[in-house]
Amino acid sequence: MSAVKSGNGSFAVRGGGHTAIPGANSIDGDVLIVFSNMTRLELSAERSHVQLGPGLRWGEVYNALEPYDLTVAGGRVAPVGVPGLLLAGGIGFYSNKYGFSANTVSSFEVVLADGRIVNAAASNEYNDLFWALKEGGPNFGLVTSFELQTIPSPRVFAGVLQFESSQFEAFFEAVAAYSVDIFDAKSHIIPTVGFARDDGTDEISSYAYVVLFYDDPGETEPGIFRRFLEIPNVGNTLSHQTVANLAFETGKSVMDGQGDILTGGTIPSTDFKGLLAGIQLISEIFEEAVRSIQAQVPAGTFASTEVYFQPLGRDFIVASQNNGEGGGPLSLDESQGTYIVYAIAVTWVDSQYDDVISAWIEKTVQTIDSATAEAGLHHPFRYMGDSAAFQVIDFFDGYPQDVAERLNNVALKYDPDGFFQKKMPGDFKLSASEVSSNNGVGGVDGTEFYDAGILKQRDGRVSGLHGFDVPLQR
Repeated sequence: MSAVKSGNGSFAVRGGGHTAIPGANSIDGDVLIVFSNMTRLELSAERSHVQLGPGLRWGEVYNALEPYDLTVAGGRVAPVGVPGLLLAGGIGFYSNKYGFSANTVSSFEVVLADGRIVNAAASNEYNDLFWALKEGGPNFGLVTSFELQTIPSPRVFAGVLQFESSQFEAFFEAVAAYSVDIFDAKSHIIPTVGFARDDGTDEISSYAYVVLFYDDPGETEPGIFRRFLEIPNVGNTLSHQTVANLAFETGKSVMDGQGDILTGGTIPSTDFKGLLAGIQLISEIFEEAVRSIQAQVPAGTFASTEVYFQPLGRDFIVASQNNGEGGGPLSLDESQGTYIVYAIAVTWVDSQYDDVISAWIEKTVQTIDSATAEAGLHHPFRYMGDSAAFQVIDFFDGYPQDVAERLNNVALKYDPDGFFQKKMPGDFKLSASEVSSNNGVGGVDGTEFYDAGILKQRDGRVSGLHGFDVPLQR
């Protein structure tokens, strides 16, 4: 770090890969620090904690812990990188029990801007840094090791149920019913609605599926999933399996060689009707938007156009505040009821439509924000892990003012010159020490980091879904 700082250039950092924001883990013409060889995975003697290097991906972690009948509260998709998820907070299979994944971190090994290597934990002098690193993004230092609590997990009951569009009403009602009263913290769901264009007829078809997770190998019909299980399905992979198996199943959707955007927002409500109305509204707007963009691009351009819903209820909120060594910056308000964090995931294969698709995505999210606000369902909170480049500017405005100020103070304390703000272009920067975040127009060396959500680099590469640096197909 001292060498990079003395060189007076810019730098970027690449971990295992998480964010879909261009420029978050790549740079053109300056220093790129790559953690791919830092894959330390060391289980403690009592097997209660595990040390993870920043070059690991969650599939590797789950595979290594599986022989010990252990797992961790990590990512839900095997190819996702460890550091990106944890520094964004992290929503995972165990979130209703443990809250944000970052709240199961016991300590961070961090390289500070001045080159010092410190261990930040709740019980030592760096407890303020420890707090900020949970959900505070890449603003404070380079994390070179994460110590996580382990979770006993010989098997779980999990899999995917698929539904035809004729079941949408029952599907949406099941999502709302689960979300308004998540009475069983062993459970987790990822309900998704997608739209696909038939290459032969140009007709738009729709479908739904839900990933169900239940942390009990003895269960086959958890009561909290009753409404989903009662809907006639056209596909069912539910079984007793390991977390590793499930993460690799859900990870099949991550493909190299595609352009992609992940973006979204939040709707809160305390009652079934409010949550149902919000889910239906978002789905209807997104379907209409998909039909609109499909008319502007050739058949076969899109690989997927989906929106998924992530309910964060009372157990999640309380666990995020109280779990383990204490909570992090993201302290959601129980009085708001359940927060449904929705995420739009779009992938495509032809780079000539990058700008058209990116502008369309931004407009779609703006339309959803306006409609949910008019319905009294909008909330400014955005989950960092599901945010796009156009949402990076003023991202921390969605945090409570006192929390944002505290994060700024921590950044100033450990990086008074604003090194990570000025010299590390990318995503989710605090405005600290008169340093503002990259405005999405130009980079330090003239590289255009953000162009409606797509990175234009001279080598023709972009950051793919979950942060993989992959060539666009041309």
